[in-house]
Amino acid sequence: MIYLLALLGILSAWEETAQLVQRGSWRREDYRYPEWKTNYNSIWKNFDSHHLNFGLLVLVMFFAMSVDTITWYLVPVYWIGFFYVRNIGMHIVFKKKPLWKYLVPLL
Repeated sequence: MIYLLALLGILSAWEETAQLVQRGSWRREDYRYPEWKTNYNSIWKNFDSHHLNFGLLVLVMFFAMSVDTITWYLVPVYWIGFFYVRNIGMHIVFKKKPLWKYLVPLL
């Protein structure tokens, strides 16, 4: 379950980073992440980086829910772990100049 949680966090970080760059909140030249576009009128229009990433995110989420029975007392641990990995992805993995302070929470 931990591996699925890490994969969900990285996929979510990829999606959020792409959205923040696209929206103009973050500068594109500060980040590196996979991004490609497809022709809107082609049959492959749903295989651009945005749709592929979000589709993978949903598939991994459904797989994670089917593999492990949820023990409700662990939900806060999963929640914190997911967002910790997501922050690492957004501020360390996808950033050209990593902000290492995000490795240690509460700093």
